[in-house]
Amino acid sequence: DDGGGDDGGGDDDGDNEDRKEIVRVRLDNLTGNTQSQATAKLETDSESVEFEVEIDRVSPGTYTLTVGGTVRGNIIVDQDDNDGDIEFSDPQEEDSQLLDFEVKGQVIEVLDGETVIFTGTFPAN
Repeated sequence: DDGGGDDGGGDDDGDNEDRKEIVRVRLDNLTGNTQSQATAKLETDSESVEFEVEIDRVSPGTYTLTVGGTVRGNIIVDQDDNDGDIEFSDPQEEDSQLLDFEVKGQVIEVLDGETVIFTGTFPAN
């Protein structure tokens, strides 16, 4: 025994304070443009959860994000850099929306109008 204390206990021992879990998923590109890409990222630590979806190398415009079939917001892409993102957090941080929905195990889609241009399923664990 190395005395590491891996007792599987909760957050009451303080050992996990600085430990961040980051899961990043590249979404399938259905745009027809091989340069375009999208990623979904979930970052968790003992005090907060952050979820971000970023799209790159797409035409300027407004894109819809759905998680689990429910619209969660819009990603704005301006013509200066052809990329955009949307951020959620719990507790809610400045410049992000409240993360009040489940991400793990859900289908993530980015739509251009009614057309799905990026899709993927976030890992369940």
